[in-house]
Amino acid sequence: MEIMNTIGSVLKAELDEAAFEMNMAMHDQTQDGAVNRFKKALSDYSLIKVKIQTLEIIKNQVQNFGTNDEDKVNTNNDANRPEA
Repeated sequence: MEIMNTIGSVLKAELDEAAFEMNMAMHDQTQDGAVNRFKKALSDYSLIKVKIQTLEIIKNQVQNFGTNDEDKVNTNNDANRPEA
């Protein structure tokens, strides 16, 4: 799970960087290449956002998978215990 948290932090930093680039391009729209910078930053932002959402889905699946396994083990252990 630690690797997913690390990747999440990296992606959030990249998202902030893309947002910063868009803000810089909007701030000085007369600068050469401002449109292309904004367009690239917007594309990067969109892609990173999808990666973050995908990572969250995977994290939820992993957590649910672990919970389901624990439930099965507890159910099996309860079934094997003699009644009091």
